[in-house]
Amino acid sequence: MLRTSVLVFASTLVPSLCLGNAEPPVTTPPEAKQGRILIWKQEKTLLLTPDGKQISEAPSERKKYALLSPDGKSTEIPYPDNASLTDPCVAPDGKRVAFIASERPPWDRNFNYLRSTWVQQLDGKGEGTKIEITAQNFAWTPDGKLVAVEAPSSKAVDERKFTTWLVDVDTKEKTKLDLPEGAQVFAVTPDGKAFIATTYDNAEKKLYLASISRDGKKVTQLTEFHFLNVKGGTPNRPRLSPDGTKILFVDIDRDEKLPEGGRRFPRLYLYDLKTQKRERLADVPLDAFVWEFAWSPDSNRVAYVWKRMEPGVPLAASLDKDGKPKEGNVVETETHLNLADPNGKNSNTILSAKGRTGPAITLMRLDWR
Repeated sequence: MLRTSVLVFASTLVPSLCLGNAEPPVTTPPEAKQGRILIWKQEKTLLLTPDGKQISEAPSERKKYALLSPDGKSTEIPYPDNASLTDPCVAPDGKRVAFIASERPPWDRNFNYLRSTWVQQLDGKGEGTKIEITAQNFAWTPDGKLVAVEAPSSKAVDERKFTTWLVDVDTKEKTKLDLPEGAQVFAVTPDGKAFIATTYDNAEKKLYLASISRDGKKVTQLTEFHFLNVKGGTPNRPRLSPDGTKILFVDIDRDEKLPEGGRRFPRLYLYDLKTQKRERLADVPLDAFVWEFAWSPDSNRVAYVWKRMEPGVPLAASLDKDGKPKEGNVVETETHLNLADPNGKNSNTILSAKGRTGPAITLMRLDWR
């Protein structure tokens, strides 16, 4: 597995961007309201403008994270002792970034996760703050406090039990939030009054996209997920738009009529919190497998990564231990990065990359800030 580092824009004028290993771009003007797009492409990290123009490129293999400000100055962050940093999450004000700090090895003999939460100032000052919470997901509140979702041990994944803590990073004070036991928090609304989360109904065996009040007393089921992973969880993290009005997520369309021999792939959906309606994004190819998506900083556009799954192209389950198809031949396929309106209209491809076999990953780690 590649050890990746992260480059982060730090500014109160420009939303921060987690960048995997990109070198300082030539210019990053703070007035660039359309933001910048980060994407990993075949062992390199690219920084793009929304029209697809490449600003910078860097190899993926590094042993440190770097903090980059718009004026081009950067400060490197060494990994904590006996730990690696992953899953960076930048605070809304761009002043801090939270990481999952995994020990080496990342679990013990009983397959319990050996993780903690690591928070670093984006001005490069200080040695970072270690918080003893076995986190697997983060969401920042608008006031800069950190919400960490505790990861269960790998043995208990089926039980979908999570404990959510609100952490004051300055004092390390941890407050256990009174949320439903199976809730996983993915975002905090801009007004700080509610969490966007997924909740699981053990009786119904159903997963829901939900809004949960800050005190946990009001849980509103927004829409049901029909697409569950093997452990009953959501296969992708729902994304709340920066203006807090819409949620982007993937799900299965049970009513979709497939052509003969066609496969049922996850579809990209939009949930409008104002109208309380969900709609499937238009103009996404029927044979597209979508696995990553992001919002533009102004909430007016979306980006998504997809691969056209041609007939005869094997899925991951059809590969042997060496990544070769158990049946049939190796097939070259192409992965695409598209930008579109929130409803899917006016879609265009700004980047693509070819790879061998169906599940070959040539584009990933998408971010747009």
